[in-house]
Amino acid sequence: MATQQAARRAEQRTGLSEEQWQRSLGPYISAVLAAGEHPMLARRVHEAEEPDPDAEFAFGLACVLDGLAARAGR
Repeated sequence: MATQQAARRAEQRTGLSEEQWQRSLGPYISAVLAAGEHPMLARRVHEAEEPDPDAEFAFGLACVLDGLAARAGR
């Protein structure tokens, strides 16, 4: 949810959708990767997958509920 809120704020601030913003960064990211000085970044960019919002929410909710259950068990 925080990620979605941040994306909405960025869209309001820049006037660009997330897809437009990502495309605008394409040439810069391409130049950084071509320089070969950041292999971990290159790996992350090449292996990145678009997260499923429902799966992200379920994971976050599970973390919160696990934390509450652990605290209640004290």
